[in-house]
Amino acid sequence: MQRNKITIYSLFAFLWAMSMVWHYLRAGNIHPVGIRDLFIVVPAILVMIRPHNTRFLATMALAHFVVFLSVQPSSSNHWMMQFFVNTTLFSSYGYLVLRRRTFDIEADDWLELFRPTVCLLVVLLYCFAAFHKLNSGYFSQHSYALTLYEDIALGVQMRSLSPLFPMDESFLAILPHLSLLTELLIPLLLFFKPSRVLGILLGFCFHLLLSFKEFPHGTDFPTLLGAAYVLFLPSPAIGLIEHSILQRIRTSRQYEWFKQVIIPAILLGLIFVPYVYSLNRRNEVSAFSFENMKSHHWAIYVLCYLGVVLLLLYRLRPVDYKQGVSILGGMRAWYTIPLLMILVAISPYLGLRTQSAFTMFSNLETEGNYTNHFIIPNDVQVFDYQKQVCVVETSADDIPTKALTGRLLPYYAFLRLTRRNPEASITYTFEGERFELDRIADKPALVAQPDWFERHYLVFKQTDWDQKTTYCDHRW
Repeated sequence: MQRNKITIYSLFAFLWAMSMVWHYLRAGNIHPVGIRDLFIVVPAILVMIRPHNTRFLATMALAHFVVFLSVQPSSSNHWMMQFFVNTTLFSSYGYLVLRRRTFDIEADDWLELFRPTVCLLVVLLYCFAAFHKLNSGYFSQHSYALTLYEDIALGVQMRSLSPLFPMDESFLAILPHLSLLTELLIPLLLFFKPSRVLGILLGFCFHLLLSFKEFPHGTDFPTLLGAAYVLFLPSPAIGLIEHSILQRIRTSRQYEWFKQVIIPAILLGLIFVPYVYSLNRRNEVSAFSFENMKSHHWAIYVLCYLGVVLLLLYRLRPVDYKQGVSILGGMRAWYTIPLLMILVAISPYLGLRTQSAFTMFSNLETEGNYTNHFIIPNDVQVFDYQKQVCVVETSADDIPTKALTGRLLPYYAFLRLTRRNPEASITYTFEGERFELDRIADKPALVAQPDWFERHYLVFKQTDWDQKTTYCDHRW
């Protein structure tokens, strides 16, 4: 492989590492970025500097795998998706290392092994995101999706873009239906070779729209899937990018100086930015400068990505698309990872976890011997973790706000709450009986330690008892 030329592998590695760094740039707004997180950020920066180096990408994938397992069961949907992709990356790399007895693995050989599986994971993600929305709650007036689209409309109005994006009430009413149709259309376009670039354009624009509430700061899903989309490109697409864009940049006088000084300085600086900012995020001046920096980076990324995709859509010939990857052409052994993803995605219907199961914005309800899904009946639940539910009436101030009055909780989610707050007071209703406790620890069943499966896998969303609204924002 020629190290000075772009390839599908190097482009994917760079953008995938960038999506990992971007997660921590955003995470600094929510919680402090600790030393453990640097085990992911540092290899990611090295991948961005040397995208052809397979060892750096394998190290980053393994680091994310370990950190992800250490924080379970709580995680977001995009982190869950990153987990499955990174598991595919480091397990296929390990397979090649064991088979060839060397860590010096060629990028093209590794790409050939993991590429079909990662593409299949992306297709499955969209399929389940759409399938979960086939329920009465998604189309109701209390749907969280409607709240999301109202926020998007507010963002449009605040940025004076109403003439470009008419967000009146009649249009907002059909947006959930359009969203569902889009999520059904994207995997179809990505699956078939002739329509993949169009599917990439539709998918990227779709996620930009969903993240418009936070524009221009960006969100995690567009960067994550923007990287994964690269694996769907046919081989001639990389040649077009190389000859139409990169060759012109390399012939400029400033290229060598920019390559050797500016780019490494920016990438190395990103190692410390999330950590330093998370420690000083209450400083208004620091926050202002940092947010502006992120906005500029995000705007540049979006414009460059859309420009390249539009170029490919215009320049690629029909015969070029035939050189794309065959999604179902990977090794059978690697189908176990998509099967694990399917298991996580169908967990709500089996009576297992309802959070981080790719149910974002769906308002899917499967708790308390009830389901609002149009296709999957409640009778298919083979586990009892969702069948017992309780309602928290009042609780002490030191219990997290997710336990406010009126929330319907699966009993095992309620136990996770009480175990963390044994000295607090609480009033709740369980199986028709009302309990008032001045001290949670006075009832041993509420503070008993869970088994391994419950502790590391089960995590549930909350539901409004009166409106039957499931709280499922973009993280869950």
